[in-house]
Amino acid sequence: MQWRIAISWIFGYLTFYTFTPMIFYFVGGVESGKYGMSMQIFTALNSLGIAWITTKMPLFCELIALKKQKKLYKVFYTSLAQSTFVMIVINLMVIFIVNIKLDLFIHFASRILPLNLIILLCICSIVNHLIFSISAVIRAQKIEPMLVPTVINGIAMIGIGWILIPIYGISGAVWVYTLCTFIGLLAAFYIFYKYKNFID
Repeated sequence: MQWRIAISWIFGYLTFYTFTPMIFYFVGGVESGKYGMSMQIFTALNSLGIAWITTKMPLFCELIALKKQKKLYKVFYTSLAQSTFVMIVINLMVIFIVNIKLDLFIHFASRILPLNLIILLCICSIVNHLIFSISAVIRAQKIEPMLVPTVINGIAMIGIGWILIPIYGISGAVWVYTLCTFIGLLAAFYIFYKYKNFID
């Protein structure tokens, strides 16, 4: 199982950070810097939601070992609802800060993506939190069904990005990232409903 998780994380990392050098190559250093800084902001925000779920992992594993499926998903759904609500609030705050254009933030705003693309990344941030949460509770069963969709989605994202970024620039990168993120969510939902019942 460990090597499957390792490969999933490697492809997740590569797909998350590959667009920055691609934008640098096809578009230029300024746009690449804006994309990279924007993604770092959302990496930091997602770590808050991830921490909310990872602290529950020992409890998830314990409940699975005790075959307490109903209690497991009661805890999971509660944690997911709470953490998703926090993620929504935080991302709305990001949109508000970027949008108000106070003098304090003008210099900062010039170093990140425009508002329309920030909104897309905010949506992706929330969706990525859902994907991570689903992956966490499934992996607590000591299985790793996320490997194949992660690899396929990662390869598709890099391939489509290589085609669209030279044409549409940084907007193309964000739209490809958004599309692949939602495809990842559909795959996560499918896997969740396939593997969530660990008691026959």
